[in-house]
Amino acid sequence: MEKTEVRDRIGAGLIDLLKPHGFRFNKAEYGFVRRIPAGKQTIGIPLVAHNPVFDFGLVLTTRLDAVQDILNQFTGSPPRYHSITVTAITQLDWFTKGERTKWRIQNEVELDAAIAALRPIVSDSIVPFLDAHKDVSEWDAAVNSPSNDIFGGSNRLSDRTASVDNSNQPYRCMTALVLAKLADNPEFETIAAISLEFFKNASHPLGLLTPLVTHLRNSSTMRRK
Repeated sequence: MEKTEVRDRIGAGLIDLLKPHGFRFNKAEYGFVRRIPAGKQTIGIPLVAHNPVFDFGLVLTTRLDAVQDILNQFTGSPPRYHSITVTAITQLDWFTKGERTKWRIQNEVELDAAIAALRPIVSDSIVPFLDAHKDVSEWDAAVNSPSNDIFGGSNRLSDRTASVDNSNQPYRCMTALVLAKLADNPEFETIAAISLEFFKNASHPLGLLTPLVTHLRNSSTMRRK
């Protein structure tokens, strides 16, 4: 099997679960894409070829335009990439809590078995989650929940299973702050103070975080759903 054939077969095996919810299979973005009023949601299919073996899984991204309009000013991302930056990355591990999240396949039989294993995760967990997390208020409630760790390290399995946003630092923390501000979260100042304290000895993260916090503190109410 070729890499494009594997990805297309995965797409064909899941599209009937996702199309009724507004997703389309987009080969250019290597996964399923849905436009939402606040931005875009993607269910990506990371696929690595070790011919004749392939490893694959799923990863979710959400882009909220109002959040990225602010973040892109402070992350150092080149302007040519601003249109494709994302607000949150949610790993498949977050849904399975340690159960299998990657599949190694070598033939069509193994691939079809992997797709069959993914289907209930997509229909019972991923779709309801994405339906419930479409705007600033919903993402603020998730990210800035006491049960979510905005300071975790993205390369740890424990973080992928416990953090609704598995983005790298300090961007994950920066996102949490922008969400809190846009959602008029009364805990914004507390989150800001804890964030600055957490990164006080890390010059690069602190150099990105400090001007963002200053900007948000000096901004009037700018709630955007």
